[in-house]
Amino acid sequence: MKNKTTANSPLSREEAFAKIMSLYHAGEYRQINSTAKKLPPRGADIDLTDLHNEMRGIIKENRYEQAFSAAKIVYLFSTPQERIALMEEIIDMLCNQHEAKRAERWIESLTALPATENHERSYLSTHGLYLLAEKSDLEEMIETQDREELGEDIKRIQRFRLTKRLPQALALGRQLLKTHPTNNFLCIELASAYRDRGDIPAAITLLEGVLQRNPNDWHALHKLGYIFYEQERYANALAMADRWLAIPEQKNDLTALKLKGMATSKTGNFDKADAIFSHIDGLRKNPPPTRSLT
Repeated sequence: MKNKTTANSPLSREEAFAKIMSLYHAGEYRQINSTAKKLPPRGADIDLTDLHNEMRGIIKENRYEQAFSAAKIVYLFSTPQERIALMEEIIDMLCNQHEAKRAERWIESLTALPATENHERSYLSTHGLYLLAEKSDLEEMIETQDREELGEDIKRIQRFRLTKRLPQALALGRQLLKTHPTNNFLCIELASAYRDRGDIPAAITLLEGVLQRNPNDWHALHKLGYIFYEQERYANALAMADRWLAIPEQKNDLTALKLKGMATSKTGNFDKADAIFSHIDGLRKNPPPTRSLT
């Protein structure tokens, strides 16, 4: 007598993939996760090329819910080596949606992966880190800007940037810069708009001007450090991270430490980089006491 496959029988990887793809094509994206929990850990390789290319095309069309579901399927059936690059794509996608909390969870998963032979481990999506760190900057900057004469105008530039209206952000920033050339908050925000547009020299010039006026402006150190990292100027990025961490109240800043760890890794000092990331893990588990302001 032949064994029959029952409703409770575990699915093979091929069967699970077929079922998940049927849910995907039916637009039933939320049911994919429940099916994925029953996925066998090993099995025959699945050709994901077409789905991965489809995912990238969907992202360009800003159909993020469908794109994220496609990315999830590709992730589930990828090899460990393929997952690192895919995770970076997912982080970038979430950051472009300003989904900071979801992106941060993926970033944490990415940094938790064991180091690869070349110690890359991708140590994070730099674009994702930049935007997440920038998001934490904004709340603190805005609180100060409320007491500044340009507070509302700078917030308008931020809103233009975050909604990808860069021409408006740049036009307003340049107009204000004519009458307020030494306003550091304005220069930092305008530099961010230039960076978003890809005008790196203009962004660097503005941020270096801020640091000439205030060498301990950690907002400028943060943004300039990540720009240097993205431009593969790792020694410069490391210098910015060290200056950032030398500010007493910033000595345990996780974003500054991440930048230092990534830049240190890229300069070839892998043992030191691993020590920095171990220090970060320790700070997460046992955060230092916050200093009372009273």
